[in-house]
Amino acid sequence: MISKYKINSPNTIKLKKYINTLLKSIREGFSLVVSEALWKGVPVVGSPVGGIPLQIIDGFNGFLGNNVKEAAEKIIYLLKHPEEAKRMGLNGINHVKRNFLITRHLKDYLKLFIELKNT
Repeated sequence: MISKYKINSPNTIKLKKYINTLLKSIREGFSLVVSEALWKGVPVVGSPVGGIPLQIIDGFNGFLGNNVKEAAEKIIYLLKHPEEAKRMGLNGINHVKRNFLITRHLKDYLKLFIELKNT
């Protein structure tokens, strides 16, 4: 994982808020690393395995890469396009909020109970 380190370069200091997270797994369940990074507004580059594609929507809140070369290209793209990284980060926050927080699950349960009560 690439963290938000302060780097002594004028170009990278501007990018530190939107630097990305890399998760290149060959097997993975539902990765909390991915959800946590997205919730923090950090675009994620990950492998299209296991539960990762449920969390990373390719080109929307991060990128899915099939191999190391593709992942490296996506990281370089995000570093060169900080506004796109920022947009993806905001999309990631919204994606986690809509799909993976317990409040969303509570809302789903309440809807189910109301439907069952009305039938």
